[in-house]
Amino acid sequence: MIIVKIDGGLGNQMFQYACAKSLSLSKKQKLKLDIESFNWDQLRQFELSIFTEKHQYASQYEIELTKSFKPSLIYRLKSALLGYKTPYFKQRHFLEKSFNFDVNLAKSLKDIYLEGYWQSEKYFKINEKIIREIFRFKKPPNEYYGGLITSAEACNSVSVHIRRGDYVKNPETNNYHGICDINYYIKAMSYIIKLQSNTVFFMISDDIEWVKNEFKCFNFQNIVYVENNKGEDFEDMRLMSICKHNVIANSSFSWWGAWLNETPNKIVLAPSIWFKNKEMQEQIEDLIPIEWTVI
Repeated sequence: MIIVKIDGGLGNQMFQYACAKSLSLSKKQKLKLDIESFNWDQLRQFELSIFTEKHQYASQYEIELTKSFKPSLIYRLKSALLGYKTPYFKQRHFLEKSFNFDVNLAKSLKDIYLEGYWQSEKYFKINEKIIREIFRFKKPPNEYYGGLITSAEACNSVSVHIRRGDYVKNPETNNYHGICDINYYIKAMSYIIKLQSNTVFFMISDDIEWVKNEFKCFNFQNIVYVENNKGEDFEDMRLMSICKHNVIANSSFSWWGAWLNETPNKIVLAPSIWFKNKEMQEQIEDLIPIEWTVI
Protein backbone atom coordinates (compact mmCIF):
# COMPACT_ATOMS: atom_id res chain seq x y z
CA MET A 1 0.00 0.00 0.00
CA ILE A 2 1.13 3.55 -0.77
CA ILE A 3 -0.10 6.33 1.51
CA VAL A 4 0.60 9.96 0.67
CA LYS A 5 0.28 12.93 2.99
CA ILE A 6 -1.85 15.63 1.36
CA ASP A 7 -1.48 19.20 2.57
CA GLY A 8 -0.99 22.77 1.37
CA GLY A 9 -2.99 24.50 -1.35
CA LEU A 10 -4.53 23.01 -4.48
CA GLY A 11 -1.33 23.09 -6.54
CA ASN A 12 0.68 21.33 -3.83
CA GLN A 13 -2.05 18.74 -3.36
CA MET A 14 -2.01 17.99 -7.08
CA PHE A 15 1.75 17.44 -7.09
CA GLN A 16 1.51 15.13 -4.09
CA TYR A 17 -1.33 13.14 -5.59
CA ALA A 18 0.17 12.92 -9.09
CA CYS A 19 3.45 11.61 -7.70
CA ALA A 20 1.80 9.01 -5.46
CA LYS A 21 -0.73 7.95 -8.10
CA SER A 22 1.96 7.38 -10.69
CA LEU A 23 4.03 5.42 -8.19
CA SER A 24 1.03 3.28 -7.26
CA LEU A 25 0.37 2.53 -10.93
CA SER A 26 3.99 1.60 -11.61
CA LYS A 27 4.20 -0.63 -8.54
CA LYS A 28 0.63 -1.91 -8.87
CA GLN A 29 -0.17 -0.91 -5.32
CA LYS A 30 -3.31 0.48 -3.69
CA LEU A 31 -3.18 4.23 -3.04
CA LYS A 32 -4.70 5.90 0.02
CA LEU A 33 -4.58 9.49 1.20
CA ASP A 34 -3.65 10.92 4.59
CA ILE A 35 -5.64 14.14 4.93
CA GLU A 36 -5.34 14.57 8.70
CA SER A 37 -3.47 17.87 8.37
CA PHE A 38 -6.70 19.59 7.33
CA ASN A 39 -8.20 18.82 10.74
CA TRP A 40 -6.07 21.58 12.25
CA ASP A 41 -5.08 23.72 9.27
CA GLN A 42 -7.38 26.74 9.43
CA LEU A 43 -6.17 28.22 6.12
CA ARG A 44 -6.33 25.20 3.83
CA GLN A 45 -8.83 22.52 2.95
CA PHE A 46 -8.79 19.30 0.97
CA GLU A 47 -9.50 20.33 -2.64
CA LEU A 48 -8.85 17.28 -4.81
CA SER A 49 -12.55 16.42 -4.74
CA ILE A 50 -13.05 19.02 -7.51
CA PHE A 51 -11.72 16.41 -9.93
CA THR A 52 -13.46 13.28 -11.20
CA GLU A 53 -11.08 10.81 -9.52
CA LYS A 54 -12.49 9.01 -6.46
CA HIS A 55 -10.19 8.62 -3.46
CA GLN A 56 -9.61 6.19 -0.64
CA TYR A 57 -8.52 7.56 2.72
CA ALA A 58 -6.05 5.92 5.07
CA SER A 59 -7.04 5.11 8.64
CA GLN A 60 -4.86 6.14 11.57
CA TYR A 61 -3.88 2.52 11.97
CA GLU A 62 -2.78 2.22 8.33
CA ILE A 63 -0.80 5.45 8.59
CA GLU A 64 1.00 4.32 11.72
CA LEU A 65 1.69 0.88 10.30
CA THR A 66 3.07 2.16 7.01
CA LYS A 67 5.19 5.01 8.43
CA SER A 68 6.89 3.01 11.16
CA PHE A 69 9.88 0.70 10.80
CA LYS A 70 9.12 -0.79 14.21
CA PRO A 71 5.42 -0.62 15.03
CA SER A 72 4.50 -0.85 18.68
CA LEU A 73 3.42 -4.15 20.20
CA ILE A 74 -0.24 -3.16 20.15
CA TYR A 75 -0.05 -2.44 16.41
CA ARG A 76 1.76 -5.70 15.72
CA LEU A 77 -0.93 -7.62 17.60
CA LYS A 78 -3.67 -5.75 15.79
CA SER A 79 -1.92 -6.42 12.48
CA ALA A 80 -1.81 -10.14 13.21
CA LEU A 81 -5.51 -10.17 14.10
CA LEU A 82 -6.39 -8.34 10.88
CA GLY A 83 -4.25 -10.63 8.77
CA TYR A 84 -1.65 -8.13 7.52
CA LYS A 85 1.08 -10.15 5.80
CA THR A 86 3.53 -7.40 4.80
CA PRO A 87 6.82 -7.84 6.70
CA TYR A 88 7.48 -4.96 9.06
CA PHE A 89 10.98 -4.31 7.78
CA LYS A 90 9.53 -3.43 4.36
CA GLN A 91 7.43 -0.54 5.66
CA ARG A 92 9.00 2.83 5.04
CA HIS A 93 8.42 6.52 5.67
CA PHE A 94 9.76 8.16 2.48
CA LEU A 95 10.39 11.80 3.38
CA GLU A 96 11.36 14.26 0.64
CA LYS A 97 14.98 15.26 1.30
CA SER A 98 15.22 18.24 -1.05
CA PHE A 99 13.27 20.04 -3.76
CA ASN A 100 15.24 18.27 -6.49
CA PHE A 101 13.89 15.17 -8.23
CA ASP A 102 14.73 12.06 -6.20
CA VAL A 103 15.57 9.07 -8.42
CA ASN A 104 15.41 6.79 -5.39
CA LEU A 105 11.65 7.14 -5.08
CA ALA A 106 11.07 4.88 -8.08
CA LYS A 107 13.34 2.30 -6.42
CA SER A 108 11.49 2.43 -3.12
CA LEU A 109 9.71 -0.50 -1.53
CA LYS A 110 6.08 -1.21 -2.29
CA ASP A 111 4.66 -0.26 1.09
CA ILE A 112 5.60 3.33 1.79
CA TYR A 113 4.32 6.55 3.33
CA LEU A 114 5.09 9.59 1.16
CA GLU A 115 5.64 13.00 2.74
CA GLY A 116 6.80 15.99 0.74
CA TYR A 117 5.87 18.25 -2.16
CA TRP A 118 7.29 16.28 -5.13
CA GLN A 119 7.16 19.28 -7.47
CA SER A 120 8.48 17.87 -10.71
CA GLU A 121 6.68 16.22 -13.62
CA LYS A 122 9.50 13.66 -13.62
CA TYR A 123 7.64 11.90 -10.81
CA PHE A 124 4.63 11.22 -13.03
CA LYS A 125 5.74 11.79 -16.64
CA ILE A 126 5.60 8.04 -17.31
CA ASN A 127 1.86 8.11 -16.57
CA GLU A 128 1.13 11.56 -18.00
CA LYS A 129 -2.00 10.58 -19.95
CA ILE A 130 -3.60 9.01 -16.88
CA ILE A 131 -2.72 11.99 -14.67
CA ARG A 132 -4.32 14.35 -17.19
CA GLU A 133 -7.49 12.29 -17.18
CA ILE A 134 -7.56 12.24 -13.39
CA PHE A 135 -7.36 16.02 -13.23
CA ARG A 136 -10.55 16.61 -15.22
CA PHE A 137 -12.82 19.09 -13.45
CA LYS A 138 -15.98 17.48 -12.17
CA LYS A 139 -18.12 20.59 -11.96
CA PRO A 140 -19.03 22.53 -15.14
CA PRO A 141 -17.94 26.19 -15.23
CA ASN A 142 -20.30 28.82 -13.92
CA GLU A 143 -21.90 31.30 -16.32
CA TYR A 144 -19.16 33.93 -15.98
CA TYR A 145 -16.27 31.54 -16.51
CA GLY A 146 -18.19 29.69 -19.18
CA GLY A 147 -18.26 32.91 -21.18
CA LEU A 148 -14.53 33.47 -20.63
CA ILE A 149 -13.74 29.92 -21.72
CA THR A 150 -15.75 30.36 -24.91
CA SER A 151 -13.84 33.57 -25.64
CA ALA A 152 -10.47 31.96 -24.85
CA GLU A 153 -11.20 29.04 -27.14
CA ALA A 154 -12.13 31.38 -30.01
CA CYS A 155 -8.99 33.55 -29.98
CA ASN A 156 -5.22 33.40 -29.62
CA SER A 157 -5.54 33.53 -25.84
CA VAL A 158 -2.72 33.90 -23.33
CA SER A 159 -3.29 33.50 -19.61
CA VAL A 160 -1.19 35.76 -17.39
CA HIS A 161 -1.30 34.62 -13.77
CA ILE A 162 -0.25 37.11 -11.11
CA ARG A 163 -0.05 35.61 -7.63
CA ARG A 164 -0.18 38.08 -4.74
CA GLY A 165 -2.38 37.32 -1.70
CA ASP A 166 -0.32 35.56 0.99
CA TYR A 167 2.86 36.06 -1.08
CA VAL A 168 2.49 39.76 -0.24
CA LYS A 169 0.58 39.82 3.07
CA ASN A 170 2.29 36.98 4.95
CA PRO A 171 5.89 37.98 5.91
CA GLU A 172 7.02 34.36 6.29
CA THR A 173 5.59 33.37 2.91
CA ASN A 174 7.05 36.49 1.30
CA ASN A 175 10.53 35.72 2.62
CA TYR A 176 10.25 32.18 1.29
CA HIS A 177 8.58 32.69 -2.10
CA GLY A 178 8.77 36.37 -2.94
CA ILE A 179 6.72 37.68 -5.86
CA CYS A 180 7.30 38.09 -9.58
CA ASP A 181 7.77 41.80 -10.24
CA ILE A 182 5.91 43.62 -12.96
CA ASN A 183 9.02 43.72 -15.17
CA TYR A 184 8.83 39.94 -15.51
CA TYR A 185 5.26 40.16 -16.81
CA ILE A 186 6.01 42.99 -19.20
CA LYS A 187 8.97 41.07 -20.61
CA ALA A 188 6.96 37.85 -20.90
CA MET A 189 3.97 39.49 -22.60
CA SER A 190 6.25 41.36 -25.02
CA TYR A 191 8.03 38.08 -25.82
CA ILE A 192 4.75 36.40 -26.77
CA ILE A 193 3.61 39.35 -28.89
CA LYS A 194 6.77 39.00 -30.99
CA LEU A 195 5.99 35.33 -31.63
CA GLN A 196 2.20 35.38 -31.85
CA SER A 197 -0.20 37.68 -33.66
CA ASN A 198 -3.60 38.90 -32.45
CA THR A 199 -2.98 37.79 -28.87
CA VAL A 200 -5.59 38.36 -26.18
CA PHE A 201 -4.23 38.44 -22.63
CA PHE A 202 -6.46 37.04 -19.89
CA MET A 203 -5.17 38.61 -16.68
CA ILE A 204 -5.82 36.25 -13.73
CA SER A 205 -5.00 37.23 -10.16
CA ASP A 206 -6.11 37.04 -6.54
CA ASP A 207 -5.74 40.85 -6.52
CA ILE A 208 -7.21 41.91 -9.83
CA GLU A 209 -7.70 45.55 -8.79
CA TRP A 210 -3.94 45.87 -8.21
CA VAL A 211 -3.33 44.35 -11.64
CA LYS A 212 -5.72 46.78 -13.32
CA ASN A 213 -4.02 49.73 -11.66
CA GLU A 214 -0.49 48.59 -12.53
CA PHE A 215 -1.11 47.62 -16.15
CA LYS A 216 -3.12 50.67 -17.19
CA CYS A 217 0.19 52.49 -17.77
CA PHE A 218 1.34 50.02 -20.41
CA ASN A 219 0.27 49.99 -24.01
CA PHE A 220 -0.95 46.41 -24.30
CA GLN A 221 -3.91 45.81 -26.57
CA ASN A 222 -6.64 43.20 -26.07
CA ILE A 223 -6.54 42.65 -22.31
CA VAL A 224 -9.31 40.87 -20.42
CA TYR A 225 -9.28 41.26 -16.63
CA VAL A 226 -10.75 38.19 -14.94
CA GLU A 227 -12.85 39.35 -12.02
CA ASN A 228 -13.16 37.77 -8.57
CA ASN A 229 -14.10 34.09 -8.73
CA LYS A 230 -15.87 34.17 -5.33
CA GLY A 231 -13.80 31.48 -3.66
CA GLU A 232 -13.75 28.91 -6.46
CA ASP A 233 -10.05 29.13 -7.28
CA PHE A 234 -10.19 26.10 -9.54
CA GLU A 235 -12.13 28.20 -12.07
CA ASP A 236 -8.95 30.25 -12.61
CA MET A 237 -6.92 27.08 -13.09
CA ARG A 238 -9.43 25.73 -15.58
CA LEU A 239 -9.34 28.99 -17.56
CA MET A 240 -5.54 28.90 -17.64
CA SER A 241 -5.66 25.37 -18.97
CA ILE A 242 -8.00 26.45 -21.79
CA CYS A 243 -5.87 29.37 -22.99
CA LYS A 244 -3.55 28.69 -25.94
CA HIS A 245 -0.44 29.97 -24.14
CA ASN A 246 0.52 30.75 -20.55
CA VAL A 247 2.59 33.19 -18.54
CA ILE A 248 2.86 31.73 -15.06
CA ALA A 249 3.79 33.02 -11.63
CA ASN A 250 6.15 31.31 -9.17
CA SER A 251 3.25 29.24 -7.92
CA SER A 252 2.36 25.54 -8.05
CA PHE A 253 -1.25 26.58 -8.75
CA SER A 254 -0.03 28.53 -11.75
CA TRP A 255 2.25 25.66 -12.82
CA TRP A 256 -0.68 23.25 -13.01
CA GLY A 257 -2.82 25.68 -14.98
CA ALA A 258 -0.14 25.68 -17.68
CA TRP A 259 0.64 21.95 -17.47
CA LEU A 260 -3.02 21.01 -17.99
CA ASN A 261 -3.07 23.12 -21.15
CA GLU A 262 -3.14 20.56 -23.98
CA THR A 263 -2.68 23.00 -26.87
CA PRO A 264 -0.10 21.66 -29.35
CA ASN A 265 3.05 23.84 -29.53
CA LYS A 266 1.91 25.97 -26.63
CA ILE A 267 4.23 28.65 -25.29
CA VAL A 268 4.67 28.62 -21.53
CA LEU A 269 6.82 31.29 -19.91
CA ALA A 270 8.04 30.81 -16.34
CA PRO A 271 10.06 33.08 -14.04
CA SER A 272 13.75 32.32 -13.54
CA ILE A 273 13.41 33.26 -9.85
CA TRP A 274 10.98 30.81 -8.25
CA PHE A 275 12.03 31.25 -4.64
CA LYS A 276 13.24 34.28 -2.75
CA ASN A 277 14.93 31.82 -0.41
CA LYS A 278 18.39 31.24 -1.95
CA GLU A 279 18.75 27.65 -0.73
CA MET A 280 15.45 26.66 -2.33
CA GLN A 281 16.18 28.64 -5.50
CA GLU A 282 19.22 26.42 -6.06
CA GLN A 283 16.93 23.37 -6.19
CA ILE A 284 14.53 24.27 -9.02
CA GLU A 285 16.26 22.57 -11.96
CA ASP A 286 13.64 19.78 -12.05
CA LEU A 287 10.64 22.02 -11.51
CA ILE A 288 10.18 23.56 -14.96
CA PRO A 289 9.44 21.14 -17.86
CA ILE A 290 12.08 21.34 -20.59
CA GLU A 291 9.50 22.46 -23.17
CA TRP A 292 8.80 25.66 -21.22
CA THR A 293 10.79 28.89 -21.53
CA VAL A 294 12.36 30.50 -18.48
CA ILE A 295 12.86 34.25 -18.53
